[in-house]
Amino acid sequence: MSIIPRPSYLVWHDDAWRAFSRKALIRALLAPQPPRETDLCIEHLRHKLIEYVEAASHVPETLLIPDVWLQSVTCDLGEPLPEALLGIAAQTHAGLALSYSELEQQLAYWQDSDNLLHVSVLANTYYLEIIELGFRSVISFRLARLSILQSRHKKLANSLRFHPYSESYVSQQHWQRQQRSYLYSIASFALLASLLGSVIWQGIPSAPEPFIWPWPAPQTSMINTGFSYLQTLPPTLRLERVEFHSHQVQLAVTGPEKALTLWLNHWPKNLPALEVVLNDEVMP
Repeated sequence: MSIIPRPSYLVWHDDAWRAFSRKALIRALLAPQPPRETDLCIEHLRHKLIEYVEAASHVPETLLIPDVWLQSVTCDLGEPLPEALLGIAAQTHAGLALSYSELEQQLAYWQDSDNLLHVSVLANTYYLEIIELGFRSVISFRLARLSILQSRHKKLANSLRFHPYSESYVSQQHWQRQQRSYLYSIASFALLASLLGSVIWQGIPSAPEPFIWPWPAPQTSMINTGFSYLQTLPPTLRLERVEFHSHQVQLAVTGPEKALTLWLNHWPKNLPALEVVLNDEVMP
């Protein structure tokens, strides 16, 4: 007797909510044309979703929603950003282009092979309503399709799942992906210290244009330039938080002061001034 796994995904497909297994979902995402989203109305989708949940004996774990539920923006990063910075980059671009505040939104994003960052924002009220219906996560169908079309392993990345943005998000994600390199860096710190000056100087990119406030539109280069400089932080420093404001960039890191001081000495004057918190203390 074969055991058929329960469908894990619920998708709006052919004018109805339909449950999909992982393999069936991948086939739908890879189809030449995605499921139709013509004449969709949020209230109609919500009504049909509630009907489905009330009648179903099993609620799939993940709901894939059409774009009618979302606000979206796409920006050109110019060059690929590491995963540790994608969350704050998505938040920054969403904050410039979309209307929700941080407390009102759930965020999802995908960086494609052309260095385009696709960001979708779901209102917190909708997200909480969906979770209360029994779903464990929510994904944009459009972002899922973009990622699967370019993914070798045909897996849905965690960044596609809507999540609340918080300061701890950057810290946790950065630490999870970098903890091994930190241990290695600490062990070899004596060697790195002697080479740090030349490495930082060579690694810092030149600013492509003078700084002008307010920051230009998301498709231009200044925000991306700021993120490029953050990528040159020495590996002995842990990025805790970064915030872009009208007059300065606020940066919180932990690690040795010597490494940070050398990096700060090369912060370009044509970018906003830095306010730096090192090990929970504001640097003079």
